[in-house]
Amino acid sequence: MGRQRWMLPFAGALVLWLVAAAITGTVSLRLLLLNTTLATFLTLAGIAQMAVVASGPGSFDLSIPYVIVLSAFVASAVMNASNAMIVPGILAGLGVGVVAGLLNGLLVIGPRIPPIVATLSIGYILFTPAVQLQGAAAAGPSPAVVNLMHRQLDGASPVLAITLFICVIVAFVFGRTIFGKQLHAVGQNREAAALAGVRINRVIIGVYVVSGLLGACTGILLAAYNAGAFIGMGDVYLLGSLAAIVLGGTPVSGGVSSIIGTAIGALVITLLITVLQLSKLGAGWQDILEGLVVIVVVTVTSLRGRFSRDV
Repeated sequence: MGRQRWMLPFAGALVLWLVAAAITGTVSLRLLLLNTTLATFLTLAGIAQMAVVASGPGSFDLSIPYVIVLSAFVASAVMNASNAMIVPGILAGLGVGVVAGLLNGLLVIGPRIPPIVATLSIGYILFTPAVQLQGAAAAGPSPAVVNLMHRQLDGASPVLAITLFICVIVAFVFGRTIFGKQLHAVGQNREAAALAGVRINRVIIGVYVVSGLLGACTGILLAAYNAGAFIGMGDVYLLGSLAAIVLGGTPVSGGVSSIIGTAIGALVITLLITVLQLSKLGAGWQDILEGLVVIVVVTVTSLRGRFSRDV
């Protein structure tokens, strides 16, 4: 069943690659590897969103784009183009994700603010220090980190290996640990999980911290890859992260997660953008198509579930 969820988007990625080959007149492995590299950032943001969505119906993290931006600015400001400050810069950027995750989780379990409202509010709060840090982060990340991210082999960057490593860790946490099993139990039936002894509040806070950490990883890697941070760098990951998970087979009803599915969904979206660019269509089509993808996939999934229940 898990494999069936991501087989269709995998086929879609191959089709889009062939469409790009038809437009350019050549089947290019380099084009595929370059798109895979670019998809890594959306993969991490998508897994962050997937973690929260897996915790139950109506659970979304709208603070992810703002966590990406602030963590990128904080990491860049601490590094200040100094190779001696790489570790402190990375830790500071990750700290942004932890704090954002804790605040999101506490708002959701404390005053019981709906996740969409709570995370969007925290996102707006995070945006202010990001704006104020623009000057301090102007020097950018460490040159050593930037040079590492810019090394390529036929379009593949070291960011691919870093993302794969992070995905393996998250897959282990979600699939092999008590926390992962409790998360899926909470997402499937919160009342039943509570009766089984699962500490719901701890799981909810934990999942938002995981989301914050993954958002911070995305921001730090983006800053290194782009040799700097800018205010709008997280915008595309709001709808994009949701599109990646629904394409990858993660239902928005919760209780299910798919790392590989999310990664393939991110690749599909990245290849779709490449095809649009090669076709010389306007940039606005990207948001339109991503929105349509979310609507269509969620609708089909909902109808399929309703049909199964009726049968």
